[in-house]
Amino acid sequence: MGGASSRRKGHQFERDVANMLREVMPGADIKRGLQSRGGGAEEMDVECPYFAVECKKGPMPNPRAALRQATNDAKPGKVPIGVIGDDRKPPFVVLSLEDFLGFVKEWWHAGGKDQ
Repeated sequence: MGGASSRRKGHQFERDVANMLREVMPGADIKRGLQSRGGGAEEMDVECPYFAVECKKGPMPNPRAALRQATNDAKPGKVPIGVIGDDRKPPFVVLSLEDFLGFVKEWWHAGGKDQ
């Protein structure tokens, strides 16, 4: 696949991720990052509250690279996540164990243990 085609596929994946986040965070200010409009490489792929989102789409995207980039580019207070879209497979999220355990702890103390 050529460079322009890969970029289009990546940009569409970023739009799809932004739309999915809008569905679960109604009213939140969620948009693709400035790099999609010629801004800077240090911008996140998807700008949203709480998360620093780096998207990777392709035949076998590198989840570690996505998380590393999200971690490097995250603004203070944002949880870095990588959203990985393997071709023809369901997307998945990668985050640090520390951040995941923080979510589990919050869920547990909010009553998740009673479910």
